[in-house]
Amino acid sequence: MDAATRLKRLAAIAIDAFLISFCSLMAAYEPLPDSVRFVGLAAGAAVLVANLYFLTVAGQTLGKRAAGIRIVRKATGENGGFVVNVLRRGVLTGLPYVVLTMVHPALGGIWVWADILFIFRLDRRCLHDHIAGTLVVQ
Repeated sequence: MDAATRLKRLAAIAIDAFLISFCSLMAAYEPLPDSVRFVGLAAGAAVLVANLYFLTVAGQTLGKRAAGIRIVRKATGENGGFVVNVLRRGVLTGLPYVVLTMVHPALGGIWVWADILFIFRLDRRCLHDHIAGTLVVQ
């Protein structure tokens, strides 16, 4: 079980961020006709549903699928399913960001940077991987 490269993880998050950002921009950009904005909203919902589905059944987001990487439980090498991949890895590790951002936006930013910078450790696991007990593999 080889850990995914930092470059592949970066590519995956870039793809995911592009998809969500593009859909959000389409949905929120007021000069666009309502029909186009609705398509952006529907596409954003489809991306969310697809990511939740693929995270649950394969340990992948659309970006991770495109990059050829997936999330596994570090202890077993198996897919963690909805509880591990979505709730522990996403929601549980996202809560500190939300709380810290409400206190002060800079604190939320510090949390995000701390999470990201963990990838430069030898095991290539971000802070959210350590909290959830996961590993992203090739």
